[in-house]
Amino acid sequence: ELGISYHFTERLSATAAYVHERQNPFRGDYRTENRFFQQLTLQLPVGSKGRLKQRLRFDERFICDRITNEAPLTHRLRYLIGIKQPLAHDKLYLMGYSEFFFNTSNQFKFDENWTALQLGIPLNEWNSIEVGLLFVGWVKNAQNDWLNQYYLQNTWIMRLDFFLK
Repeated sequence: ELGISYHFTERLSATAAYVHERQNPFRGDYRTENRFFQQLTLQLPVGSKGRLKQRLRFDERFICDRITNEAPLTHRLRYLIGIKQPLAHDKLYLMGYSEFFFNTSNQFKFDENWTALQLGIPLNEWNSIEVGLLFVGWVKNAQNDWLNQYYLQNTWIMRLDFFLK
């Protein structure tokens, strides 16, 4: 995700971004998506060093149909709530979140959830690595049957600040 953020305060920020995603890129059933999103993020202190994060994101999605080669505009609303708690003298941290996805194109419908619990290792002030469990569940068909999957997720987080104080 490549985005530009504006920080109104230390706690409140707004982001606009673009995402190009190709799922299963080396298989015949690949899916290509171009997505723009806008989001508001609010971070609040929890205890002496913890942080509660809430994020509301609105996606404009163009998912290409391989058969018709059309990419109609669809919309999605996402709400994330998570907590980050430093451990072991700030050498590690525990991070957990749950993100709820609502399809807003035809009708307002809850149809996806991502939940993670990860251990984070700060590498320096700009980079960290997180490793942990990720649960992904989503509606897989018109009968509202859910597909649930579990992953071991490794994430590299890099922050770039072009306008430093």
